[in-house]
Amino acid sequence: MQPRALAIALVLAAATVARADQPTPPPAAADTVALLPLDADQRTEIYSQPFVTEVAAELRAAGIEVVVVGPKMAVPEKALLVIDGTITAGKGDQVALAVRIRERATGSTLDRVEGGGPLQTIDRVASDVAARVLPTVKAQLAAAHKQRDAPRRSAQPPTAATAAQPKTVAIELPTDPQHVATPLDRGLPAELTAWAEHHHWRAALATGATAATEAHLVVTVLAYDVTPGVVPTARARVHVKIGADFDRVVVTDTVVGDRNIAPEQLAARTARAVLDIVEPHMRHAVASWR
Repeated sequence: MQPRALAIALVLAAATVARADQPTPPPAAADTVALLPLDADQRTEIYSQPFVTEVAAELRAAGIEVVVVGPKMAVPEKALLVIDGTITAGKGDQVALAVRIRERATGSTLDRVEGGGPLQTIDRVASDVAARVLPTVKAQLAAAHKQRDAPRRSAQPPTAATAAQPKTVAIELPTDPQHVATPLDRGLPAELTAWAEHHHWRAALATGATAATEAHLVVTVLAYDVTPGVVPTARARVHVKIGADFDRVVVTDTVVGDRNIAPEQLAARTARAVLDIVEPHMRHAVASWR
């Protein structure tokens, strides 16, 4: 070997050894999203799978790992977000498409994307909604990363503002004597209390409105239906009253559990789905609820 060639070989070998000595950085955690089939009626179910395929393609093209969850599959634990929703036929030839982006760990709805139009334009409606799902998912993943990576702040002494007593919402949970208590009935008090605390309010379980409270909420479980299985699902009908401003029966979409989820956990997830529906009405009825 010529001297010049030998020198070059030695330099390359040294560089290779130096790189081998350096620790290999661990791979970045994947941003995994679970994509569930949409709830649909007989008229619109044919469009559910093509929409799911289109959303999956949009997300994968942006470098987001997608797991399409079949009817008998569990939502993977590695998923940060869950996407589900409904396709509903309306009056005449109208069709509505509503998609939820939820946090897998808690089941809480983070955002919604909706669209609609004549059934003849369902392909265009689905394409538009799929395109709007991508930026919403990217924003929620970025927020999750920011929260995960944010340094913990040192505890600060309470100020006058933080030490102030929170406002109180009186919560009634009446039941019909013939109504058999369900896991949803038993799980609602804890979820309502946590919900109020999240909004910096204090929940007071009561039997009637009191002058000492700034808001009054009445929640009555009418039905809680669970479809058992390795991956159970649930739906709920709940009568909700917020003061004199809101009085309506709310119905959840299908709430999908995890593989072998405990009944109490599925009920808690369903309770949070009910509160996701109530949330905007609470903000409208109670000006200081934020």
